[in-house]
Amino acid sequence: MKQLWTKLLALLGCAFIVIGMGFLATGQYTVYAQNEPAEYVGSKECASCHRNLARSHGESNHALALQEVARRNANVLGDFEQGEDVRTVQIPGEDTARPFTADDIALVVGAGRHVQRYLYEVDRNDYMVLPAEWNVETQTWETVKLADEWPDPAYDWEQNCAYCHTTGYDVERGRWKDIGVQCEACHGPASIHVELAKDAGRRPSDEEFIALRGAIFTAPDPQVCGQCHSQGVSQDNHPYPVGYVPGTDLSQVFTLVGKDSGNHWWVSGHGSQPNMQYNEWFNNSHASALTDMLKSDNAANECLNCHSQDARQTAALIAAVESGDRDGQPLDPITTDTAKWGVTCTTCHYPHTDSEQPSDLVQEANSLCISCHTNPTETASGVHHPVKEMFEGTALVADIDGVAGAHFSAEGGPVCMTCHMQSISVGTTNRISHLFKPVLPSTEDNALPSACSQCHTDLTVTDLQSLVTNTQDVVKSRLAVAYARLGSITKPEDSDPSRTQYDQAVAALSFVQNDGSLGIHNYAYVDKLLSTAENDLFVLSRSGASPQPTEGPAPTAPAGAQNVEVRATEVEVASSGVRPITVLLMTGVILIILTAGFAFFRKSGDREDLR
Repeated sequence: MKQLWTKLLALLGCAFIVIGMGFLATGQYTVYAQNEPAEYVGSKECASCHRNLARSHGESNHALALQEVARRNANVLGDFEQGEDVRTVQIPGEDTARPFTADDIALVVGAGRHVQRYLYEVDRNDYMVLPAEWNVETQTWETVKLADEWPDPAYDWEQNCAYCHTTGYDVERGRWKDIGVQCEACHGPASIHVELAKDAGRRPSDEEFIALRGAIFTAPDPQVCGQCHSQGVSQDNHPYPVGYVPGTDLSQVFTLVGKDSGNHWWVSGHGSQPNMQYNEWFNNSHASALTDMLKSDNAANECLNCHSQDARQTAALIAAVESGDRDGQPLDPITTDTAKWGVTCTTCHYPHTDSEQPSDLVQEANSLCISCHTNPTETASGVHHPVKEMFEGTALVADIDGVAGAHFSAEGGPVCMTCHMQSISVGTTNRISHLFKPVLPSTEDNALPSACSQCHTDLTVTDLQSLVTNTQDVVKSRLAVAYARLGSITKPEDSDPSRTQYDQAVAALSFVQNDGSLGIHNYAYVDKLLSTAENDLFVLSRSGASPQPTEGPAPTAPAGAQNVEVRATEVEVASSGVRPITVLLMTGVILIILTAGFAFFRKSGDREDLR
């Protein structure tokens, strides 16, 4: 009987190990594949059902990331009437060097938004990047300096570039399923999805819809974009994530360049190389928008509209079902317990190229920023993220009139992107930064002007940095003193006449603090708000405090000052870490193994006693 008990325990232990390892493998990521690995089927198969999406995507920059000259009317933008010296190259098999021509081009790399590169077919299905590129912005040829000579392994297309310009790339064979960035590059291999669609026919049931949609990846996971819009290295030293499939953990197969990699970053912290949008986003508070919000005692489902892209996306899908634009049953709304993604790429960029905005933005850039960076009176109590109101000078606190912002009022003045999404020099061209932080005067150089220098050309770098530093130091100091004084005052009862004055002081201080710029967005308005709060607190304290604003330097601010420290926040992104359920399962496994071992050795001891 004991022997049977021991075997049963051992079997149960193995079962728990298998289940536990399954949880460890999936972590926070949803498993979208079925019982067998899905395979790439090609965009033509996708287009057989998704005709409108395929049609619009076909002319997108992603679809045109690689164009085959021989089989389609590739858009070769380079002007071959100029730049002969830059285009001169020793073609393999030829006696003398010469400028390469359009006839030498087998494949075109890029739709031509910034630059366009060209591939030469060295051997059948073996390509090299030609050592000159066409700069679309300057309309000139520029050298592609990857090595001292051409050809060289540094120009090897398959080893260095192909993954991000094709779909379904097989790194071992150097072959791909689709040319360009097509459907399965973002949605994952679709063979199971296609099979389920064929089995379901024209009128799928609700259960079939669930299976169909579960067999393809549609979550707003920034890692999908990050697989190519990043700088890093794979486990086998390729500069792209070999083995990554949408819906899995990118960090398991790809390591982003660190902040200590000096040749990838400007001293300001902005990326200095092309395709670093994901690297920059990863180091910005947008990436942690959800996790930061969930740490708050005031976290609520209403907050998800700005703090969670999967909540926004799911709400749109629910609305589409209710309006009859989408078949099947509506999804359950996302809550604070089920939300997984913060502010991701698709929060701002429409993935299917239907947008008329530049870079396929979901709406005009400034409107997009202030759709969240504004005080949400319908969903938040108190003053919350009032950037729009501060910048424009809108009245927000009772009995305190607004003060028009100098930046906002200036004709042709700056908007959000002017300072927070500068055009940064990367390689031979410029890219819009996705760090969302201005380049400060103290970190600028000739190749990287500060946000301030773009307009304030009459001031030196030193003057500009002093203005920024002094303004923020004064505001931090006044906030610290005001909050310390507020903490010494007992909050009046609702019926107390002084409660109105107390609430006004709290709201004014919250307005200044939660704007986040510490006076840079609109110092005149900040000064008025702080002066009003300081006067309110003086009247409420009635204990000999000075009615004049206190403007001591920030280092002397009282230790009791509340929430005025400006500090960097570590980014938390979804990973395959150990979850609580995994800990419980593995604990069960350990207990079962220990019990089985005890039973086994107990039985052995019994046998020894019988001898």
